[in-house]
Amino acid sequence: MAFRDQIKKIMEVRNLKQVEFATLIKVDQSYISKILSKKQDFVPSDRLIDDICTTFKVREEWLRTGEGEMVADLGDKRSELISNLLGTKDEFLINMFSGIARMTVEEREILKKAAKIIKESNIF
Repeated sequence: MAFRDQIKKIMEVRNLKQVEFATLIKVDQSYISKILSKKQDFVPSDRLIDDICTTFKVREEWLRTGEGEMVADLGDKRSELISNLLGTKDEFLINMFSGIARMTVEEREILKKAAKIIKESNIF
């Protein structure tokens, strides 16, 4: 598997466009276009590999070779949850978690406060 295939998979799973992916790993969108180009084989730098693994919580071996599990073992229930989400076809869940993944820290804090208010109201 070519490196570009793993990048495409991450973008697909996270429902990200090239520009969004580039922004999250702090590179220019044209760099992502170069990676995804079938015209040339792209050899990623160790720094790029590290940034992608850290940002998207994917395993380095999978990112480099396409072998093994995609999601890094996070040592708790998060790994199982992420694996389940990666396999879902439920558009609502995909869109919801993709949206949360793209939120800023401040936006996630607002969402946490809203969830706490809903939980405390005993509506559900």
